[in-house]
Amino acid sequence: MAALCAELRPAGSRFRACGEGGYFSARIRWHTLPGIALVLAPNPLLSLVGIAETTEVWVRVVGVLVVVIGVLDILIARADLRIVMRWGIYLRSGAAASLVAFAIADLVEPGILIFAAVDALSVVWAVLALRAEARTGTG
Repeated sequence: MAALCAELRPAGSRFRACGEGGYFSARIRWHTLPGIALVLAPNPLLSLVGIAETTEVWVRVVGVLVVVIGVLDILIARADLRIVMRWGIYLRSGAAASLVAFAIADLVEPGILIFAAVDALSVVWAVLALRAEARTGTG
């Protein structure tokens, strides 16, 4: 993954959060792998987090959207678009809060909270990664 990030990073970019173990490296994995699983074979992943299996296509549509977000993360890192990285913090915070609200309103099974927690943790990680880059002057 580090090689992919290094290849995609524009010349002169100093953003290191893409490197091995870096924020965007993990975000790419978080979106791409589960997204592919949701498209190809959604029920094992749904069962893993305690969500009822389904034959409806909506879960595969969500998988496609999750993969798209992963690809966008690659492009954002490649273009070193810090402002988009910052916007993502607010958007993912809203997404996590929405999932929690859906669970509280009993609109979805509680297993959805696993996805909300991972998104919330990714928000914290993004904030810390961007702050660390700002402090060290590498961003």
